[in-house]
Amino acid sequence: MSGPNRPRHVRVSPSSVDAAYARAMAGEEFVTSPSFAGDSRVLIACATLPKDGNTHYLNKLAVRATARWGERAPAGRICHCELLLQPRQGVWYRGSINKLEYAGEDSSGKPLYRWGTVHLRRVDPGSMADYSFFQIRASRAQQFQMWRFLTAQVGGEFNLQGYATNFVLGTWIGQQCFDPSWMFDRKGRWFCTELIVCALQAAGLFEHVCACQESPNSLYRLALAQRGGCGAVNPATVAYIGV
Repeated sequence: MSGPNRPRHVRVSPSSVDAAYARAMAGEEFVTSPSFAGDSRVLIACATLPKDGNTHYLNKLAVRATARWGERAPAGRICHCELLLQPRQGVWYRGSINKLEYAGEDSSGKPLYRWGTVHLRRVDPGSMADYSFFQIRASRAQQFQMWRFLTAQVGGEFNLQGYATNFVLGTWIGQQCFDPSWMFDRKGRWFCTELIVCALQAAGLFEHVCACQESPNSLYRLALAQRGGCGAVNPATVAYIGV
């Protein structure tokens, strides 16, 4: 293919990414020119508290502090969010940060965990079947800015203080908005929705939102309220897109 319609590829620079991640991403390219169906959207994925209550206490705290009376599930029970990007046709990546991540086993075989770090990993088949999904229209240039931001933040640490107090005490600990002066070059501290809002703001979206004040519940409400412009997606369908 030649001429002005030829897809343009931009290789992601690993300069600000951890060495192990850079090796894993060495072959990944982001197609910045529209070239396939469904290339003009990103997805916000929202997970609910498990019915058995088996989750981190901070999830329960954040959900209880930000739920509203009269909300119908899954609203009021959202405990985690991810941002899904499609760098190439049929390939989806999920970017976010978990409270905890597996860190091996101790001498007795019991699992060990540590505070989570920012990830951007390929979606596994069926791994997000329990999520609710919303699609947001975004150009390939906008999506590349989100991708660029997330790759720069991979390995960033968890904003424990902000997540534990912002929704309960009304503090403003963390990043209030995207800052291009450093967020493409240095890692920050994040919780999931703070990271996702800044990723969207890197592309000029959701600029009216204060990142460190958005909880999983409030981001779900925001996506739901903009449903007419963004569109809701069937989770059963999205779970198998690009995997």
